[in-house]
Amino acid sequence: MDCNPGPIDDIELRLQWLYRQSLIAHTVIDELREREELEYDIGHEVLKHTKEAYKVLENWKFRDEFCSKHRSKIAKLFGESVLSTLRIQEVIKSIAKDDLVFLEKVGLIKLSLDKKRGRLVIRRGDCWGEYENLFSPSQGQPGKVKQEDSLEPSDSPETCRQLIEQLSALLERLESDGLMNRVILERIFALLEKYVLIERITPDKVVGHRAPWLKSYRKQVELLTTAARLVLDPRLFGWRSAKEEGINPVLVMIFGYPGSGKTPLLYELAKRMLNERIPWVEFIKINCQRLTSLLEPDQVKQILRVVLEWIDTAREFVVLFLDEAEGIAFERRAEVSSSRRELTFWVMSLWDMPRRLLILLITNYPDLVDEAIRSRTDFTIYFPIIYRRKQIEEALVELIGFFFAEKLKEIKDEWFLDKSEGDIADKVRKLLETELWEDVVRVVNQLRTQPDSCCTLRNLYEGLKSGVKFFFCHEAEVLRELEKNTPSNEEALRETLTSLLRLFLSKVVDYIHAFGGIFPTYKDICRYEDRYQDLIKTSRESMMKLEELRQKIAKVIPTYVLGEDEEMSS
Repeated sequence: MDCNPGPIDDIELRLQWLYRQSLIAHTVIDELREREELEYDIGHEVLKHTKEAYKVLENWKFRDEFCSKHRSKIAKLFGESVLSTLRIQEVIKSIAKDDLVFLEKVGLIKLSLDKKRGRLVIRRGDCWGEYENLFSPSQGQPGKVKQEDSLEPSDSPETCRQLIEQLSALLERLESDGLMNRVILERIFALLEKYVLIERITPDKVVGHRAPWLKSYRKQVELLTTAARLVLDPRLFGWRSAKEEGINPVLVMIFGYPGSGKTPLLYELAKRMLNERIPWVEFIKINCQRLTSLLEPDQVKQILRVVLEWIDTAREFVVLFLDEAEGIAFERRAEVSSSRRELTFWVMSLWDMPRRLLILLITNYPDLVDEAIRSRTDFTIYFPIIYRRKQIEEALVELIGFFFAEKLKEIKDEWFLDKSEGDIADKVRKLLETELWEDVVRVVNQLRTQPDSCCTLRNLYEGLKSGVKFFFCHEAEVLRELEKNTPSNEEALRETLTSLLRLFLSKVVDYIHAFGGIFPTYKDICRYEDRYQDLIKTSRESMMKLEELRQKIAKVIPTYVLGEDEEMSS
């Protein structure tokens, strides 16, 4: 093996860079420092059709074996959240070949196949001794931070000043340790999440997230999932990089009257991506208004640079959720730099190179978003106000079932033995749709027949969320009912639930008015729809095109991948 296939300084610099920046290279080198060879069980079936060792690096079995074998080291260096993402990403498949083949080319490692045992073997190469001293513990440990440096988010009441000081310290550390240092990036994100500027939606959060599912917006969610597939689903365009496939970011603008349920959309989309076997996507949510109103332009620029670095190190599979996008405004007449201008420039820069990136622009007032951004919109989705009788009935039944089940499970778990909250919610919804349906209709009539105001989804959600808590904690009749012994059988439990629900329905309108916030007037809603009537018409045409694409995709992707909820008629 030629230990010097190129200028020695260039080789050493790249080896040091790989050790510091590459999860694969860093882990393999550290393991080989402790033992002379590593073995990965790939299986005889894979090796039967493979002659070259480097081709095995692209196989998913190597990815899973690598993550399982080095779980503790990856978690220690890069954090559990990165590990959980890596186990379901194609990131190792996409970079293992390049990184490890380079290490073999310079003689640091040697790849070989043991076909008898069905294993890939990585050994120390001929030039291991020559380069080993480059990888001292101080060279590339991503997680090593001096003990005296307190870089954890602080609970100081001086929130803004404290945020800037901690952010500056972390950014300085990031510059010295390397821009792709995932541990420092993790800490910066933790700080930004603490101040509700940015949020990452990890698979763990998606699995643990519980929220009611409203059928009224099923169409919008399905169309948004279709848009996500167009840019993120490799079963449509292959596994090659975005540059090789010629894939550019896709921008979807989602708008609607305030309180129509747009913001919770991200979790529903993330859940669908997981369910549809596209789980390697990273979700990042930015609150544009909060970001631009709290921070100075230079600070906004620094934070956005960190977000872009995270996107680029995520190997392209990213959904960027820009909430309250009215904050993206160029302020073209301003002579000095502003936070809004920096945010606008940053969003525009996302199209500078091919990326598997879905950008969701969430706004109540789309005309306030900079026109340079709006002109790049690929699809537009409109969220109308829920006001029809059937929509309110569905929302009321779903929300009462969800919040009732949550509270009953918390305070009277012994009533339901091993039943989950989902089972309890189904039981509550079934009672509302059968024995208590007349009471539900009465409530809907009261909410719909107000002379001037309209009950929106936000009013229903907030009113029922707080109303259920108040009902179980402060109503004397309910407290007496809860003090009784556990119902002896299923029928007794049914009667108890029916009694509690009937009592709640008799008070629910008062709860919604008390806790649901200000109800918008019909006049305000009409003005909003008049203001955006052209855009609403355009969005309907865009949604029709997305529906056509959804039907075509359903023919390409096996039906078992698509959820049952998606098998709907046009």
